Amino acid sequence: MEAPEDTLILTNTPGMAMGLGRAFGIKTVSDSQVITRKGTRILWSKGSIMRHYTPGEYRPKWKNYRLADLPITPDPKFKPISGARESLARIKTALQSTSRVIHAGTPDHSGQYLVNNLIHEGGWDGPVERLLTHSLHPADLASPTLVPNESFKRLAEAETCRIHADWLIGINLSRMLTLMANQDTPLPAGRVMTVLMELMRLLSRDKPQKICTCTKPALLDTAHLQAACLHLGGTSPEKTILAAQSLYESGIISYPFTDQNTVNADLWERHRQQPAREDLPVSGKNLQSGIMLLQTGYNRRLKPDEDTVLRCIMNQESRAWHLPPKAASCRESTLADLYLAMAHAGDWAKSPDLAHQEDVQIGTARARHSTLERIFEAGYAERHSLTLTDKGLKALGMVPESAKDPGTFMLWDTAIASVASGTLSSHQFMQRIHGYVADLMDALQRSKKAC
Repeated sequence: MEAPEDTLILTNTPGMAMGLGRAFGIKTVSDSQVITRKGTRILWSKGSIMRHYTPGEYRPKWKNYRLADLPITPDPKFKPISGARESLARIKTALQSTSRVIHAGTPDHSGQYLVNNLIHEGGWDGPVERLLTHSLHPADLASPTLVPNESFKRLAEAETCRIHADWLIGINLSRMLTLMANQDTPLPAGRVMTVLMELMRLLSRDKPQKICTCTKPALLDTAHLQAACLHLGGTSPEKTILAAQSLYESGIISYPFTDQNTVNADLWERHRQQPAREDLPVSGKNLQSGIMLLQTGYNRRLKPDEDTVLRCIMNQESRAWHLPPKAASCRESTLADLYLAMAHAGDWAKSPDLAHQEDVQIGTARARHSTLERIFEAGYAERHSLTLTDKGLKALGMVPESAKDPGTFMLWDTAIASVASGTLSSHQFMQRIHGYVADLMDALQRSKKAC
């Protein structure tokens, strides 16, 4: 990619910066930046730089748990994380000395949101170009297509809506449940957490038929990859995430954190000598797609978890080539069953109208295992069996049906997708979520009086 010396590229992680640097030619590397042979600087954020306001930061009286204050429904406000000040200062200085900025965040809502925040907090008000990082393979970055970053502003708006919706439902539901139970210690709850607990309850009651992998001709999404790795090698979802991230940053696989199983036609044509099956779903150029292998020759030794991830991806891809998948033993895994259930929310929705929707999954690709860990830490479920404890069943029993129905989660995720597509404004979304939270608190109040 031709770029003048005063070009600045901003991305998510040091590994992504190194991947971009290898493609463009590395001159120097430090703890804070990569500089290419043409003088382009590549900087990263080392994770999220912003956090949501706490209730007490909105209003001091909201610091305490009081029934009279519920529902708490402020507009979204965010502030820099204290530990991110050094990174922000470094990026702000870099932005002051550049004339061209390229957004090279991950090709999803969270990547768009994170790097947009870097640019905004850094004080840059000039034009920004977007480099879509579906792949960090050098062949895919040799002549990258840059588009105006403004074209993707709705993705960042949708991520803001998701974060604030999770905050509103979590804060209000947790406080109401804590007050109803007369607890001194807060009872955790949330838009994803509560639905995930309901899935665990349903799975322990209705044991699903064992599924070793995705059987239809499509690429893997993250949830199916995690389930496949559990079945094949017993690799935990957390380790699968780390291994997939490493393989992506090395240019070996395409972007692995996705809820889509479609084929990126450009990547497929560039890296495959055989056409894909005609019945494979194809994504648009700027959209997320399934996980695909980009190269079979590696310049480093693979770690065991990386090898498991690659074997699962290759086994699934073989269906796209009309080839039989390689035979492999399939381990029993209750956790894999749970991840497959999260990938097929419609199967568990109470409304039959939602039963056949396949494009909504519970939780985000990177955060599902963190939400599950919160459930264990709260004492809501047994880690080994994934069955809810008495404490978990009691907490779930206090929650109104709408808050634990996977169908409700699907409707909210559809609304977030509508913000991303531009068919619903973020203001309209916020009005809806405020109304829903108020109705949720009313339902809890009525159930408390009925008891």
